[in-house]
Amino acid sequence: MAKILVVYPELPLPLTHGVHLRIFHLFQELARRHVLELVVFKEIGEEAWEKCAHIFQRVHHIAPPAGRPRRRGSFRLSNACYLEASYPEEFARITSTLRGIARRFEPDCIYVSPIDLAEYVAPLAGFRRVADVVDSVSLTLLRKRRYATRGMPWRQAARYLLGWFRYRRFEAGLTASFDQVLTISPVDREHIRSLSPHRPEAVSDLPNGVSPSLEGWIQDAAEEPRSLIFWGNLDFSPNITAVEFFYAQVFLPHLSGKGYRWHIVGKNPTASILRMAEQHESIILPGYVEDLYRYASAAAIVINPMQLGSGLKNKVIEAFALGKLVVSNALGMEALPQALPGTHYVLAEQPEEFAARIVEYSDDKPARDRIGARARELVLAHATWPRVAAAFERQLHLPGGPPRAS
Repeated sequence: MAKILVVYPELPLPLTHGVHLRIFHLFQELARRHVLELVVFKEIGEEAWEKCAHIFQRVHHIAPPAGRPRRRGSFRLSNACYLEASYPEEFARITSTLRGIARRFEPDCIYVSPIDLAEYVAPLAGFRRVADVVDSVSLTLLRKRRYATRGMPWRQAARYLLGWFRYRRFEAGLTASFDQVLTISPVDREHIRSLSPHRPEAVSDLPNGVSPSLEGWIQDAAEEPRSLIFWGNLDFSPNITAVEFFYAQVFLPHLSGKGYRWHIVGKNPTASILRMAEQHESIILPGYVEDLYRYASAAAIVINPMQLGSGLKNKVIEAFALGKLVVSNALGMEALPQALPGTHYVLAEQPEEFAARIVEYSDDKPARDRIGARARELVLAHATWPRVAAAFERQLHLPGGPPRAS
């Protein structure tokens, strides 16, 4: 049995956020064998705490920095020193409080995510420290640059590039302050390793798993013919860009008026996405759906036309666990190296390919079922939370965890 101190901004709820899913399900599984305490920086409601009390034996609330930030924080070259430069007195208060919690609890490791909080944990020498990058921010910003800076005034573009530079330096220095650095995918892992050539062995990937409710999933809803679905938070830049790409380059020129119904599911749709639904009755925008998996199971094809971002797409492993056919480009699948095009999903890169593959498989249910079944088998073999938690224990050499794989 090990003691793990988790440092996270808030309780990992609701389970509609990718990192909340990771924290909640990973540590729920680890709580079966280890003792966990949680440090948060937001007030905790009693009702929300009841949903996490079976995971964390104790929760500590530390008030976040208050007051106006010092100007010297604006002149930083790395985000690794932003909090200390901007709020020196508050930074000292928080690190002192955190050190006191750690000394009383005596954890075998201190886990922190996201990396914006890593600055508080880095000074805690004498404890094993683990920083979970999840999705590399510098990689995401690097990929986004060609979209984000297009048409920007030069001053705004320069600020964007400065942000990328600061996160790049921040991520490059993580292996100097932390014993272990985690990412969510092999691509993010290799990116961080390329920034940290002196300790590449300290960086490893830890994928997400699927919701436990999907492990025993049985399809009991009839599929709606010629129905497409995309889901995710619709105020998240990579999801917005994916929807806009598919609408302008695939749906309008190739599928509109041909009997296809496209369900775009998620919270906080942008004005541009709302206009799509207003202009086309075949685009359905239900907003947040309480029983997402049952809703999604009625769709014939899941589309994943990602243009930006990095890391794992939770929607993909969820669709796989549902046994659905996924049509995706390579970027949308890069975090699942075990998934093979034509075997576990259908690959499409150009707009014409997306449309052609959708038309091809819309009328071939046996092929959809065959590929979907193999995708489900893949997820259950590689992406369940017990498997993820066991990998975490092996990577961190936690006492009381499973033995290392030979």
